[in-house]
Amino acid sequence: LQDNSQDAETAGPLDEINFWSERTVDLSGIREQLHDRTVLRIAELLKHVKSTYLKSFEDLSATIHEGSNEAEDNLKFLNCLRPVCEEIEKSSPPEVVALLPKLLKVIRMIWNVSGHYNRQERLTGLLRKVSNQIMARCCDYIPLSGVFDQDGDVQTSIDRLRECIACGEAWRVEYEKTKAAIS
Repeated sequence: LQDNSQDAETAGPLDEINFWSERTVDLSGIREQLHDRTVLRIAELLKHVKSTYLKSFEDLSATIHEGSNEAEDNLKFLNCLRPVCEEIEKSSPPEVVALLPKLLKVIRMIWNVSGHYNRQERLTGLLRKVSNQIMARCCDYIPLSGVFDQDGDVQTSIDRLRECIACGEAWRVEYEKTKAAIS
């Protein structure tokens, strides 16, 4: 089973959570089908007649079980991120700054406790998605009318841009503190 959670360059952490939620539903549905009485009887029949198809079926069944367990575990831990990510989604960049320690505390917990999210590539992907969410909040926060409209309020755009820069700097500082604590 292939992990497609890293595909979108603009995806945020809520997209990651939704990916694992959908994957959990899909794989648990397939796993349930594998436990159906008819399927189990067919597998027994294949075993009895020493079919060459049995090994492929058993391998695929084991892969589905492993993938389903992984998806459930990932979802359990990533759901801990949902409240703070939803809060960030509604916040201005200055408000995001105050949420960063809480966010990184949860990410650190996931790194330490999760059975599958403790790999560098998974954590890097998740942190990239958090960065995407913060950048999206900043982009939405800066009024482009102040930049492009002749009658726009340039000063408001400049002030908000500075707040966004401060938010980005705070994200970097909090990330570095968390990285140092893990090391």
